[in-house]
Amino acid sequence: MMGAAMKANTPRASQSAVAPSREEAVPLTACMYTLDKKRRRVLAGLTPEETTEFELLDAEFPLDDKPAWRPSDLPLSPKEQRWLELFRRMEAARKQTAA
Repeated sequence: MMGAAMKANTPRASQSAVAPSREEAVPLTACMYTLDKKRRRVLAGLTPEETTEFELLDAEFPLDDKPAWRPSDLPLSPKEQRWLELFRRMEAARKQTAA
C-alpha cells in the first residue's frame, strides 16, 4: 500500500499503526462526508483542506486488490504518516458519531 524508508526515529508500521487494507477498509462513501459550518462537504473529523489532502494521498496509493502488507520494521514515509494521521482522525469522528 505504501512504502519508502526514512529517519530512524519515525514510527514503524505494525499491527497497531497500520490502517486496514483496501479489502478491509470501508470505501469513501457519502455517509463519511458531512457539511461544515460553511456548508462545505468534508470528511467527518477533517477540515476542507484536510479532506482534499486525504483524498489526494488516498488516490496515490495503489489499488491492486492485494492485501496491504509490509514488513513491520520498515518506517512509514511522511506521506504514509500523514495519511494515517488523517485516517485515524476520520475514524475517531466516525466512531464518535456512531456511538
